[in-house]
Amino acid sequence: MKAITVRCPDCGAQLKADRGLTECTYCGTSIMIEGSHALPASPTPATDSAPAPPGASISPAAIVLVCLAVLGIALLGFFSASEDYDPRADYVPAPPPSQRAAPSVKPEAPPVPMITWAANVPVVRDVNADEVDDVITFFEGTDDKYHASILSGVDMQRLWLSDSIPGIDEGEPRIFLSRSAVLASGSVGNLTGYSVRDGGTLWTIRLAEVVIEVADVGENLAVVKLKDKSRVRLDLERGAILPAEASDEEIDSWILSTSDGDTRGGAFIQRAMGGSGQRPAPHRRFFDDFRYEFTIWSGDVSLCIGKRAKGTEVPMIVRFERLEDDGRQRPVFHELWRATVPGVEPLKARLPTGFSTFFHASEAYATVAYIHQGTSRGLTASRMAGFDMADGRRLWDQDIPKQANLTSLTVMGDRVYLVTWKGLTVLAGPTGETLFSIHRMKQ
Repeated sequence: MKAITVRCPDCGAQLKADRGLTECTYCGTSIMIEGSHALPASPTPATDSAPAPPGASISPAAIVLVCLAVLGIALLGFFSASEDYDPRADYVPAPPPSQRAAPSVKPEAPPVPMITWAANVPVVRDVNADEVDDVITFFEGTDDKYHASILSGVDMQRLWLSDSIPGIDEGEPRIFLSRSAVLASGSVGNLTGYSVRDGGTLWTIRLAEVVIEVADVGENLAVVKLKDKSRVRLDLERGAILPAEASDEEIDSWILSTSDGDTRGGAFIQRAMGGSGQRPAPHRRFFDDFRYEFTIWSGDVSLCIGKRAKGTEVPMIVRFERLEDDGRQRPVFHELWRATVPGVEPLKARLPTGFSTFFHASEAYATVAYIHQGTSRGLTASRMAGFDMADGRRLWDQDIPKQANLTSLTVMGDRVYLVTWKGLTVLAGPTGETLFSIHRMKQ
């Protein structure tokens, strides 16, 4: 059995190890001794530099400090679990940059579907009464879906885009601009009307044949010519089909369409070969030194494009007027002016063969596209020139954008609309400066 020495915590005197209350005989301090829990002997007082003897006992003050520390730890655990605990007590410093995880990257937004320019010819008219001609056309979207659209003439921003045009099994739609609606015909006899104001769908009907031409005969009434040459009347407000009248068979003036190559901007373009009536023959008699290819007929003043009858292939343009008949029921023509088309190396220029869409004019300006050797890209034109209709002055001559495969030229007012395979470029008639260029738009 291990012996236990008990000393007085105040004076260090040895005490009896009896259980119970004991009094120090030296200093009179009362001490409670509890069996196996008796306190070990206290160390003998010593200087600060001397180590405590091996048998020294722990003072009551140390015991109190240890108890307070244990109590503090317990209270901290209690308050940590309570609702009033301050979360800042658990703050953990951020790791150094080398140990930090890479910041999360937000996923990119899905791409916005794009629609591409698809019309061969723009239809131009001021539809919103701002005194600037707007462009009526169509775009091709995903899955071969087509959409009618009107673009502002001010900045070529989209005024509206229709829902996908129904009934397009193959080919492209034909877009017609009537007085009160934009009409879109499909390839299987479908015809859909859209509001000119906002592009909302008014109605869709199914006809016996594909629509070829449309003519306005009233504010909300049109005559529709079908592929089999038959004609019906159409209530544009309700989309109702009505029987044709006898007078409808005499109609030969049709509203503009995005598919018309020979009738653009209200002017009819006629080829020299295969023309009907008296128009081609008098030209051959009148122009002894000029072999024309195409003629624009617009009222009594007309324009021819062609080349010299003998010698070089230099493209030329002639403006003439039709006078009274000569008494033998034959028209008389008077030449107003003549001009060589190319402004750069004329002997290297030639006209595209068989394409009436490369030549157009308005009352103010005429535009001719031509092929220039060295810049030619096959059959398509590589340069174009603009002329003043009053006196035939060449106003500008410039390259067509190299990536552009020219489809058609339309001159309306003081603007030139150059349509390529998948885009539209709008030029200023007096200078040839590019005002706008459109290829794709957000759907």
